[in-house]
Amino acid sequence: MCLTFSTNNYLNSILSNDQGQQLYTISTSGCFNSKTTITKHGQNGDDDIIGVITWHMFEDTTLWLKATSSENDWTGVEHSQLLTLKVQGTNLQLVKYHKCNMGIMSPSHPPYLEISPLVYHILDLVLVTFIYAEKMSKKKEWARAAATAS
Repeated sequence: MCLTFSTNNYLNSILSNDQGQQLYTISTSGCFNSKTTITKHGQNGDDDIIGVITWHMFEDTTLWLKATSSENDWTGVEHSQLLTLKVQGTNLQLVKYHKCNMGIMSPSHPPYLEISPLVYHILDLVLVTFIYAEKMSKKKEWARAAATAS
């Protein structure tokens, strides 16, 4: 299955499946202490908030997952390893993020997550983990760029 993002902004996007059905909405508000809400769209039009990530400027990021109904501080995670999730010791790829391709060297496509059927049962967790990992990866990139520029 592929979950395709409606925009290049993974923090404000609608995710649709291969048939074009909208499955999730990701919305982020705020600037310095922003909040990202992940909403799952049910088949009967019922929406369910499955995760909320609160990005703090000077504190640890907090994450609320509906599955656990608790807040967790995520620290010490190696973010770059979460963008492609493989079974250790095998070539079995469970999740892979494909960035937007403008079509210069190969066919164009919007950004999407390629997801193995083996993780469908934890798809909500996979999506929330991806959002967290991608944001933290971007944060590291910005910090490196700022250090190089000075």
